[in-house]
Amino acid sequence: LEPRRARAARFGMLAGQDLFGVADATAYFARRFAELKWPPDGSLPSLVLGGSLDLSVTLEPRVAWSPSVEESRSHVQMGWVHSTLPKFVADQLRRGPTCHASLDVRKTIEELDLLRDLSTELRRRHAIDEDEAAAYDYVAKNEEGRLDLPIDRLNASSPKVLGAAACIVDAPSVEGGALAAIDVETTTRTFEADGVAIVDGILKDETLTRLRDFVLGSTVFTRAYAQGYLGAFLGDGFGAAGVVQQVASELRQTFPELLGDTALRQAWAYAYPRDGHPRGIDVHSDDADVSVNIWITPNKANLNSEKGGLRIWNKKPPADWTFETANRDLDAIGSILQDEEASYVTIPYRFNRAVLLNGHRFHQTDALHFAPGLENHRINLTFLFARRSEGTACRV
Repeated sequence: LEPRRARAARFGMLAGQDLFGVADATAYFARRFAELKWPPDGSLPSLVLGGSLDLSVTLEPRVAWSPSVEESRSHVQMGWVHSTLPKFVADQLRRGPTCHASLDVRKTIEELDLLRDLSTELRRRHAIDEDEAAAYDYVAKNEEGRLDLPIDRLNASSPKVLGAAACIVDAPSVEGGALAAIDVETTTRTFEADGVAIVDGILKDETLTRLRDFVLGSTVFTRAYAQGYLGAFLGDGFGAAGVVQQVASELRQTFPELLGDTALRQAWAYAYPRDGHPRGIDVHSDDADVSVNIWITPNKANLNSEKGGLRIWNKKPPADWTFETANRDLDAIGSILQDEEASYVTIPYRFNRAVLLNGHRFHQTDALHFAPGLENHRINLTFLFARRSEGTACRV
């Protein structure tokens, strides 16, 4: 039955994203799909539903890659990732979210703290804590270039909560709408002229409260990156919040000229723990016609009010580049941005600010300087919208 359940849950999630007014139902299917991929009790599923999952249902939007259950369980990120993932999840559990009955929260926190301490000690022993070059040199020589390390080499157990949808905070849609009043005409014209537009105060207070409670309390972060930031993706549990689905749906409804003929290709939350790399996400291009980025951490957490936002270039990748080159090949991207005509604008971080941009344009996170503590981590939500093609459009 599991393959059929997975197909049904994923189809329900993707179909719901194409409709209006069904945010909570869409989130229900997304939660079921996440729980099939990442069983809440921490048990490995008999049918591996990880990154290589092929449901034989081709339907836009494509769900981005995520690590398999085994990868999440058996490796701990090191180098500049530090011990951000176990520390972040332990801090989430300390908030007291409602979790699956089989999860021993106190024991799990102890296991996560031990994993954090052992990986921290390993880094410090090799003097790679404050030197990025030393960190990458170490993993090149000792770990075959990989920034992850098998947990068993640290003589630690693998907490079941890693790679498990064990705690998902209920975050239903907001009655009366999730978005605040927006000057749609001005925003649309600005985007059409510049490829970038800013909307301050885009979300209602209740929307922000539900989003923050969901992101900070739900164990849906399944990916740790080299700079230390963590990712939660649509098909891995981030889509299990009705308010997330509602924001995506209302964005399409609110901006018909910009998003009316698009589909939601992907959405995620990124958290940037204080002990991660201060650089954030490197320069890249997304496979999206319109990318909507929303920042939901209060301004008081940002220790430099002119930084922490987004740097957006005026260049796009050449038409013959693959997505992998445009998204990850820093040398190739650098050759484009060295052009004397290349320039960028820097948009400072502001709480409840949305930045709409042409997702194909190169962009990167600005330098980060946020206060320590789970509540102060920089958190951005991203919604990628892509125009439909005749070959991928699907109406239900």
